[in-house]
Amino acid sequence: MNLLEKIKFQFPNIDKDLYLNLDSIVFRSSLPRNDVMGISLSAACTIGNKILIKIFQDELNELDAKAAINAALIMGMTNTWYEYVHMVDTNNTEQWQPNFRMSSYTSNSNIEKYRFEQFVLAASIIGKCRFCTISHYNNLIKSNDVDKENLKNIGRIVAVIRSLSIYVNTLQ
Repeated sequence: MNLLEKIKFQFPNIDKDLYLNLDSIVFRSSLPRNDVMGISLSAACTIGNKILIKIFQDELNELDAKAAINAALIMGMTNTWYEYVHMVDTNNTEQWQPNFRMSSYTSNSNIEKYRFEQFVLAASIIGKCRFCTISHYNNLIKSNDVDKENLKNIGRIVAVIRSLSIYVNTLQ
């Protein structure tokens, strides 16, 4: 049984459009499967949906799962910080530095940097931090490891995972 079938089995009354979007956007993505699962796990962690976290974590090796979770943890801090700075928007806040310890950002050297950037981009999209989303999007453009079509697909994957989370939460 593949993951899509498992989801259909676990949630037999899943909305048809959501199911079809999971199939076409998430499970048939042009991105490599491990990247899609890492993006999905990072999004699920950022949303805080324990059921989806378990589903996607089980699909990844330990290294990729740890990287996706770390991406969500780091972006939880930075998305909140930069949105706060943006909201108060006084003359001196542009100079403020968060001074967060983020060694896991640099210590995820066991996976390719662009893959970790995809995971933090996913978390930033969910976190709705414009500054972080633009920054990580541009990092991926500069890396030449992810083309614009796949960057679009990252956004689409995150949107479908967000919708799936809403669906799962309504069942609890």
